[in-house]
Amino acid sequence: MVFDGPITQVLEAFTQQWVVEAELEKVTKRMISALKKLDYVQDVKAEGNKLRIELKEKKDFRGEISSEIFKRKGVLLSLNLHKITLEDAYLHALKGGQ
Repeated sequence: MVFDGPITQVLEAFTQQWVVEAELEKVTKRMISALKKLDYVQDVKAEGNKLRIELKEKKDFRGEISSEIFKRKGVLLSLNLHKITLEDAYLHALKGGQ
């Protein structure tokens, strides 16, 4: 046994960080720069019309992120918060937390 407790505690114990993935009509350098300046953002990576926004805290900042995108005339197609899944936590635990 590696961990004992409710599923929510298991997931929290193995979650390194939360990530917000945004799909937009168009990603601009200005938008990326603005998001990187936010206190709660660790890093922003762009690939085509998608952004991967790594958060410093395990907190849902989608409202704040969408507001920043809208301020820069961005059009959001989707905005998803990704946390670790139970399967990911299990595999992580099997590897000794590495």
